[in-house]
Amino acid sequence: CIVRKRPAKDGEIDVVDVVDSAVVQVAEPKQKVDLTRYTENHQFSFDHAFCEMTGNEEVYKCSTKPLVHFVVEGGMGTCFAFGQTGSGKTFTMLGAPEVGQRGLYLLAA
Repeated sequence: CIVRKRPAKDGEIDVVDVVDSAVVQVAEPKQKVDLTRYTENHQFSFDHAFCEMTGNEEVYKCSTKPLVHFVVEGGMGTCFAFGQTGSGKTFTMLGAPEVGQRGLYLLAA
């Protein structure tokens, strides 16, 4: 499973950090009974984790390109984008052609 962090939008608090190429950390703000605030960090491991600065070309090279080669050689595969609304699925798959950024579909073609 491969994950990609999207850039935080204006006004959002950024609680996600890509620790390394396979680990993402989520900071969960909490409050104790005595109203003391603290943060609990949760780490999640993936096959690969991309930070918000990673371009579609790098995501393609690491994820879809090996899959395309496998399928061309007779294998079967699926590239599935999953996430909540506004998480960057369309940008990753289609890109932004008006500014010269190709998505995974065009990179695979």
